[in-house]
Amino acid sequence: MSQRTLREMNRSTSQQLGMLSGNVRALNPDAYEAYLKGRFHADKLTPPDLEVALKYFELALEKDPTYAPGYNGIVSVWIGRSQMGYAQPAEAMPKAKAAAVKALELDDTLALAHSALAGAVGCSYIPAS
Repeated sequence: MSQRTLREMNRSTSQQLGMLSGNVRALNPDAYEAYLKGRFHADKLTPPDLEVALKYFELALEKDPTYAPGYNGIVSVWIGRSQMGYAQPAEAMPKAKAAAVKALELDDTLALAHSALAGAVGCSYIPAS
């Protein structure tokens, strides 16, 4: 490669990284640790693990109320409870939606929050008669 091509690639990469650096914020390590523990339990999808996961996500938010992944974790718990039949969709989806809205207020790049919000808004649950 020519020196000119390398300089152009380096400049382009630097500009892209500069754009990304505006989205970086300080991370509270205690909130992050609680979030990771919550993810560990949430992914098991058992009733006791989802309960433990919810507590860890709430702990993450106690440590840092602006930590959007904590709300994203709460979304996961309520969707998991609904999908696994541990909670009625009429109970779970409004809670998932509320957590998704809060997560998106804090960080509008969270894919799970967007998809949960779309699912909660796009579905209406009518109880069987």
